[in-house]
Amino acid sequence: MSSNQLLELEARLRQQLLARFDPQQVSPGVSADIIFAHIGYSNNVSMLTASAAALLIISLLIGILLRSVRLGLVSVLPNILPASIAFGVWGVTVGEVGLSLSVIASMTLGIVVDDTIHLLYRYQRARKEGRSEQDSIITSVRETGVAITGTTVVLCTGFFVLASSSFKMNADMGLMTAVTILVALVLDLLLVPALLKLTASKTEDYPEAVNNSSVQQS
Repeated sequence: MSSNQLLELEARLRQQLLARFDPQQVSPGVSADIIFAHIGYSNNVSMLTASAAALLIISLLIGILLRSVRLGLVSVLPNILPASIAFGVWGVTVGEVGLSLSVIASMTLGIVVDDTIHLLYRYQRARKEGRSEQDSIITSVRETGVAITGTTVVLCTGFFVLASSSFKMNADMGLMTAVTILVALVLDLLLVPALLKLTASKTEDYPEAVNNSSVQQS
């Protein structure tokens, strides 16, 4: 039985016991299966809540540090989609999320956010240097793409080794983490440039860019 089915069975049996006996005579289920079912459910709820709050705070901080509301909003999708897509693929292929997978979103969030920040920071720096929108996007991908690809390959290699473990919890966690990091790389190299292009504002100028343009015209 899955954890959800086990929790439903426990709740149904408890209602039947409470209908026949005094509440003080009815004790909660204490078997290992029920305990781990409750732990898994609690972890999943906490993971979703904490990850959503962390993403909002991180996007806000990115916007504040880069001094751009647009870049803060652009960072939301590349940060939230990797774990979502990985869980979607896992749900289609496997169908069950075990206890070890309940920490994947929180565990991979730092890696996913780090790659996105590198791209956005290099893009903004290129814009401040007076480069065009398209040139800034190309520069950010060209100069940071090799670095984030290298770190992704190294991390995925390690987690794929963990995925070969005979202990199912370790194997699932390693495979899921590697898939999440790979999806994050693809989104950073394809989705972030597309979002920057779609949200580009012709009126968005930086002081350094304006000064450089003035010097070139002189």
